[in-house]
Formats: sequence, C-alpha cells, structure tokens
Amino acid sequence: MRALLPALGALSLALWSPSAWSQVVCTTCEGCTNALASPDAVVELGRDIAWSGEGACVTIRGANTVFEGLEHAIRSRSAGRGEGVRVLANGANVLNVHVLDTQDGVVVDGAERVTLFHDSLQVRGVGVRATRARGLRVSRGLILGGAAGISFGA
Repeated sequence: MRALLPALGALSLALWSPSAWSQVVCTTCEGCTNALASPDAVVELGRDIAWSGEGACVTIRGANTVFEGLEHAIRSRSAGRGEGVRVLANGANVLNVHVLDTQDGVVVDGAERVTLFHDSLQVRGVGVRATRARGLRVSRGLILGGAAGISFGA
C-alpha cells in the first residue's frame, strides 16, 4: 500500500494541470486579443465591450482556444464598422458571444475546425464571413440584419 501512494500522488498531479484549467477574464478588446494569442487558452468575456469599430475588436491567433462570451456583447461605437471577432487559428471555439452594430460579426480567415456556438450576431454586413475555413461548424446561433447571414469565400 505504501508503494502505491507515491504513484497515486503523481497520477493526481498529472491529471490536474493549472495551465490546462486556468481561465483568463478579459474586459477589453486588447485584453481579449492578447489572451487569445496563446494556444489552448480559455478566455471569458467579463463584461460588455464598446470599441471604436476600427478593424476587429477581438482577434484569435492561438490554436485550440476557447473564447466564452458568457452572453456579453461586443458593440461598435461606429455603427456598421469593424468586425466583432476575427479567427485566424485552427481549432478555435467562439461561444455565447453577442456582436452588435458591426459590419461583420465573426470572420474566420484561413482557420480550420472552428466552432461558433450559440452566438448572436446583429450586424450591418455579414453575420459570419468564412474564407478558407475548412471544417467550420456553426450551431444554435442567431444572425439578424445585414446583407447576408453567412458568406463563404474561396
């Protein structure tokens, strides 16, 4: 039995890794973008964000990341400009995010195996713009307004 205890201790340390379970809460476009630059990051949106509408508010560059919106909104202060979320990394997950008053809601550009789940996109242009986005999954979302719900490019 005594010989088994060290082995069980090592097993419990292997199963619990702080980096695998740690989450970051972001409250700004820049803070979210920085946190989502690392692979395997789990990032929660801590509150609604209103930003200038220039470029993308949040850009995901880290592979296999999770961006959990917790039903908070990303809103452009320049109605009809910018992108709520831009995904450039394979295996990214964008969950429960509301994007309001932007040109495009979520743009997936050159990323594979991306999942958009339960996102609400109320935009002026395109809800989801996908270019070179093999394996894109869109599930249980809501897209309102704009010229197109989902646009697939080459």
